Amino acid sequence: MSTMSLRSIAEAYVSVLPKHTDAVQEISRATDILAFVPELRAFVGDASIPVEDRLQAIRLACPSLSKETVNVLLLLGEHGMHRDLDRFLLHVTRESAVLHKLRYATVTSAVRMKQQEQQKLEAILSEKLKRKVRVTYMVETAILGGLRISLDDWLFDASVQGRLHRLRLALHTT
Repeated sequence: MSTMSLRSIAEAYVSVLPKHTDAVQEISRATDILAFVPELRAFVGDASIPVEDRLQAIRLACPSLSKETVNVLLLLGEHGMHRDLDRFLLHVTRESAVLHKLRYATVTSAVRMKQQEQQKLEAILSEKLKRKVRVTYMVETAILGGLRISLDDWLFDASVQGRLHRLRLALHTT
């Protein structure tokens, strides 16, 4: 399925969740669990296994997930999109930010940021923008170090990869 389909599913998912349920936290938790247990991820995506068995496996592995989250995981698995949970999380984060009238940012780093670092960065972004910011964190080893922050149409690239690219451009133009 296409990115538009992931986005449509994310939009529908966020809109049906009860108000007290944090969509981003739910999908993040599910993504983490499925990432650490690849057999479960494969099991969830195996359409030859009865739906009830897959539902039970998800509920056992992730007992605190809402029924809506369990259902969306099954839906993604049914359509072979269970491997795209990271991209789905990005769409859920965006849609959740829109629903709650927040700013949305994506922060990419070469290594996983610690919770304390994430909280500090979110506080800085919220302070500078004078508005709460919903942030999605991604790990992309290709950036080598530093951070890349994307906010709406704005990109702040303080990654080693970005610096090397700018250096290469400067050397080619001189």
